[in-house]
Amino acid sequence: MTHFILYVLFICSCKKFSLKGLLECRLVEEADFRSTAELFAKKDDEKSLDSFIPKSESDFLEYAELISNKLRPFEVC
Repeated sequence: MTHFILYVLFICSCKKFSLKGLLECRLVEEADFRSTAELFAKKDDEKSLDSFIPKSESDFLEYAELISNKLRPFEVC
C-alpha cells in the first residue's frame, strides 16, 4: 500500500501529465528502484522477492517459484 501511495505522489509531482511524461516518470522510478535495490540488496542472494521484478512470462514463472519457495515452510499437511 505504501508503495502505491508513493507511486501516486511521484506521478502527481511530474510536470507533464501526457503519456510521454508519465512514461518518463515511470522509467525514472524504475531506475531509482534498481539503484536502491542494488544498494541494499544482499550480495549472496541475487534472486529474492524483494529484488526481482518480473517483466516477461518466464520471469513471472520464476517469480511464482520464488513465492512458492517462500511459502513452503508454512504449508499445513
